[in-house]
Amino acid sequence: MKSVESCQILVVGIGSTWIQRIGELHNENDWVQREIEIALERDIQIAPILVDGARQPAQSIFPNSLAELFEFQFITIYAKHWKTDVDELIDSVADYLNIEKKRAVQRTS
Repeated sequence: MKSVESCQILVVGIGSTWIQRIGELHNENDWVQREIEIALERDIQIAPILVDGARQPAQSIFPNSLAELFEFQFITIYAKHWKTDVDELIDSVADYLNIEKKRAVQRTS
């Protein structure tokens, strides 16, 4: 949890299986829930990422302690547009942190 306490931005990846896992987030001992709560308590910027077609879950199914997560803009990243989408995310993070922008490295086969 110390890494969350010292970060400036928390990236929360939400895949298609997140909806199935929401029930676990109603357990105060769940580490994902605790990390998000710590970020919210410390006013750490959060970047919720919807990965490869995942839909934004309904706020009503989340524990009350995570309700503020929905005040952040959700970003969508698709596998078929990975480089472009990740570059946009990197640009946004770099702008927020006021640091040099880097590009995602694309593998060559």
